[in-house]
Amino acid sequence: MRMKSYLKSLSIRFPFPLRLILLLGLIIRILFIWKGGAIYYGRNDFYVMGDTITWFESFLNLWKHGIYTTNLDIDNGKFFRPPGYSFILGIIYILCGQQTELMQIVLVWLQTILDVVAIYFVYIIAWQCYANLLFSRITSILYATYPFIIVWNPILYAESFSVFFLLLSFYYFTKNSTYSHLFKASFFLGLASLNRLQCLPFFGIFFIVLVYKTFNEKQILAKQIAILFVGFIVSYGLWPIRNYVFHNRIILMQDINIGGHWSPDFLSFSTYLQAIQVDDTPETDQLIKREKVSWPTLSYVDQKDSILLDSLTILCKTCGTGFRYRRFFHGFSNQLDTLEKNCDSTIASGFNYLTLKQKKNNS
Repeated sequence: MRMKSYLKSLSIRFPFPLRLILLLGLIIRILFIWKGGAIYYGRNDFYVMGDTITWFESFLNLWKHGIYTTNLDIDNGKFFRPPGYSFILGIIYILCGQQTELMQIVLVWLQTILDVVAIYFVYIIAWQCYANLLFSRITSILYATYPFIIVWNPILYAESFSVFFLLLSFYYFTKNSTYSHLFKASFFLGLASLNRLQCLPFFGIFFIVLVYKTFNEKQILAKQIAILFVGFIVSYGLWPIRNYVFHNRIILMQDINIGGHWSPDFLSFSTYLQAIQVDDTPETDQLIKREKVSWPTLSYVDQKDSILLDSLTILCKTCGTGFRYRRFFHGFSNQLDTLEKNCDSTIASGFNYLTLKQKKNNS
């Protein structure tokens, strides 16, 4: 009788159409790992990429030397990677007997399983928001077959876990409103943000929704906001607390100025462009290829800036450390160029000046 009751409850929670959607998502992901990944990425070990190492090294340095840092020789390495995905890698690494290759295989399949569970979350979130079966099925099918999710899912980057925790957070936030669910929603949003900082703005969205829903009930609203903050501090808050308590640095997110790819020349250039547009491409590609740079029209609000930009363009192509590393990493140079001089500080000074000018004159 208990088995029949369990199967009945299972069929209610996982109706036949949903089971088909989950199966579809699982099959597509298995096929991509089995065959598609090697074709799409052009190599069999596609699941390990450049940034995988920095997350893993951060945990290994903590495990072996007692310091959570990307690089023991660089002070800012302590703040380069928020610890979410690093600790996931590390925990699996320890459980796998400190066998790196086994850890990688386990993580690929763990991320796959969690992403199939994420399909279920999408289905339930849609239902909790709109109580419409057709809408729930369509949204879950879209997620199950979304190419960008599928191609990133097996990669040992923080994307997969950040999406999973974010959807788990939305699952609790859209569930029937209890303080327990709100705490869990905030807690898992914190975990998502520890994996990928891009999840942080959803805290503001949660806050706005709570204010909108309970604006006229001040006591309830105050308690909900308090729980929202507590849940977030218990998870994400431990990161800035650690930075201040153990290293006397007020760093709420990260400090990416660690040299190499993230040298002052490239960081100042990227900051400047993002004061004008939403990304630093195609200008980045043009600089590392040493092509003519098509600066945005807004770069010439003041015509005097054209002379400075021309000068900075030459410096980025010839003596900028960050661009040098990127040129080699992207295959446009057979080896790291030897720089006759390092002009990172000059480049940074120029772009910082232009950034301030944009903020002042082009608000």
